[in-house]
Amino acid sequence: MKKSLLTLLGFSTGLLLMAFYAEEGFLERIVKKMDAYQQLFIHEKVYLHIDRPHYLPGETIWFSAYATFAATSTPDTLSRLLYVDLIDSKSQKILLTKRVRMADGLGQGDIFLPDSLPSGPYRLRAYTHWMRNFSEELFFYRDFALLATDPAATPAASSEIDVQFMPEGGYLLRNIESKVAFKATDSLGKSIYLSGVVLNQSNDTLVRFWTEYLGMGQFLFRPLAGQTYRIQVKKPDGSFTAAPFPTIKEEGAIFIVDNLSDKENARIFVRSNSANPVEMALIAHNQGDVTYANKAAISAKLTLFAIPKAGLGDGITHLTLFGLNSLPVAERLIYNRLAEPFTIKIKPAKNTYKIREEVDVGLDVTDPEGNPVQGNFSVAVTDNSQAATEAHAQNIVSYLRLEADLRGAIEQPAGYFDRSNPNADRYLDLLLMTQGWRRFRWEDVLTDQALEPAYFVEQGITLTGKLVRNNSKRTTGVVPLAFTILQKDSTQMFVTGESVASGEFAVYGMDITDSTDVQIQITDPKKAVDVKILTDVFSPPTPTKIPFRTPDRPLAARDILERAKDYLAIERAIRESKEKLLQEVVIKGKKVDPIANDTRRALYKRPTSTLAFTDQNTAGALTIFDVIKGRVPSARVIGSRPNQVIQLRGNSNFQGVIEPMYMMDGSPVNKDVAMNILPTSVESIDVIVGAAATIYGDQGRGGVINILTKNGNPNRPYTPEDTDGSLSTRIMGYDPLREFYAPRYDEPQPEHIRPDYRPTLLWVPHIRTGSDGKAAFSFYTSDSKSTVTIKVEGLALSGLPGVGQAKVLVE
Repeated sequence: MKKSLLTLLGFSTGLLLMAFYAEEGFLERIVKKMDAYQQLFIHEKVYLHIDRPHYLPGETIWFSAYATFAATSTPDTLSRLLYVDLIDSKSQKILLTKRVRMADGLGQGDIFLPDSLPSGPYRLRAYTHWMRNFSEELFFYRDFALLATDPAATPAASSEIDVQFMPEGGYLLRNIESKVAFKATDSLGKSIYLSGVVLNQSNDTLVRFWTEYLGMGQFLFRPLAGQTYRIQVKKPDGSFTAAPFPTIKEEGAIFIVDNLSDKENARIFVRSNSANPVEMALIAHNQGDVTYANKAAISAKLTLFAIPKAGLGDGITHLTLFGLNSLPVAERLIYNRLAEPFTIKIKPAKNTYKIREEVDVGLDVTDPEGNPVQGNFSVAVTDNSQAATEAHAQNIVSYLRLEADLRGAIEQPAGYFDRSNPNADRYLDLLLMTQGWRRFRWEDVLTDQALEPAYFVEQGITLTGKLVRNNSKRTTGVVPLAFTILQKDSTQMFVTGESVASGEFAVYGMDITDSTDVQIQITDPKKAVDVKILTDVFSPPTPTKIPFRTPDRPLAARDILERAKDYLAIERAIRESKEKLLQEVVIKGKKVDPIANDTRRALYKRPTSTLAFTDQNTAGALTIFDVIKGRVPSARVIGSRPNQVIQLRGNSNFQGVIEPMYMMDGSPVNKDVAMNILPTSVESIDVIVGAAATIYGDQGRGGVINILTKNGNPNRPYTPEDTDGSLSTRIMGYDPLREFYAPRYDEPQPEHIRPDYRPTLLWVPHIRTGSDGKAAFSFYTSDSKSTVTIKVEGLALSGLPGVGQAKVLVE
């Protein structure tokens, strides 16, 4: 919710200095700039819930996609297309891209991992077209391990470590004490324990420090004038190494943040080492919504800004201290827990089951007051012996409320939302001192240059291209175009439009699935001469070198691989038998009658007459009427362009000629569309008159002309082709959905003789709780006697994320 500047102005009290209030121009400028930026650049967040943390070659990743608006945390209702890339972490190569249909912030899909993929770390990357306006760091990433089918040793970390020291606010200031946070990781990016000391030029030990949690720690330090400092750390192997000392500024201002001791207020202490007081402003924003703005004269004496937490909003708040030159002086992130998470209770009918027994599960979702919560969720049921997750692994809550706004990988992110941990708030505050904000840069917000998004919001599949003249740099000008879109189920769409003067054209918001044939043609024959139609090829953004977080190898990896051999061999045999069966069917199949089996002729089967369009009879023809004239005995072409009329034999009355019904590839079209079809794109026309035309009712009383295009022939192999003013091409729509297979053991089936050691027992990509907050599902256990984990993730209708987990024992 946007606030007026008067509402935003809080209060600041100097411990020895009263706050200074000047004209409101400076604060107004920042607030207005931020508001304008947020209006233009709406940020989206996307998250993928996948069925498990690691896979084998030959298995499938099942995922559900969730998208929200960053500023409001409500479901994303704008973008209807999500791209999901599979990336090889070693080569940084994109192996495939999935196009996922999104509706009200929800989508689903799967990625098959071929047997030929080598083992190692891989990455899923998800983003919308609109998100490409911002840093690739804002895309969703999920790293996972593809295990080798032959068990191998887990790669060990080298002796190299990385230690970074980060003063609160960004730098140290001479003669001013401030907090310094640090983070230590090994060569694989995992946290390590270490200790160390800060030494001066005389090798005096000034500070001793050690890690508190997941490689992080902090200490207080005051850099004195005329002194130099260095840091020595003790590595896990006992050896010592030097670490870079953070930047020390001779003059400036810093702040110390206390977000833990006071439940009502976030307290920010600011001081400067300048000789005279300096006017500065403190701005707080939550996802771009400015929630606090105030000015004060900052000196060597502490100035306190007490900010009521109730007005800061839920989640990460970004604090920035500005000088009067409008440039940031110091920055810090804090976390404000306002919205209590809802509870997902997973209720299996009992706690212990036998192998291949049905498990009935109920869901009960309630808010902190016990009221029912409606929402959309996804369910993964996995065999814990094969798909155990790391402690406090990423989930929808940790990602949408924390990880999506921070730079770098966060280890055990869900742990910061574990309310049973009394230190969760303190550790989260420490994390926010070591992880940077990544949602936007102040330089972009405060610039006076006009910013325009380079990428638009996709509300469906997009086709773009350009018209170019052969051997000429002249532009084509505005050109009328017609698009015929034929899907695999033989449904068709017809779209008309025009290019811009420079030749570019686009069709937006198409709801098409899988590979789709498209025919594009210039409908003005005069403007089609010597003009080629080119379409753009989708190119996913090149992966940047964002460090891959090496996933933990499961503790029982060798057992998993041994157990999976039989399961994968069966799955491979099933795939191969299907391929062999398909080949046998093709070999033994009867000769197909191309006319009788042409779906474009489904109603009439056999036409009264047919005229094939060839290079000879279409030469020089501008419309199909020119080709038909004099070549179809039952058809008479009357008049001249553009007022030509076709009269089919015997179809006239006292009022004059009754024109025929026109169709294209079996779908009705109006006469204007028929007249604008380029003859070179037509394969043939069927003429239906007399009794055969009566199946079309009153529309067919003048007979029927069915225009059969080359691109619409289901028996014709696809070959991209283009002529002047016409192009037949193929584009990719949304990826088709596959259904997760889970056997039922309530009735015996022949295939039940196979062993069942599936790592994922059930995947439900979408389940919705009703007004009572309840839902239900069921699954069958496998042959594995182990613990089964049931995990539910999703969004309430309000957009608030939630997660729940339960376990049952199979014995």
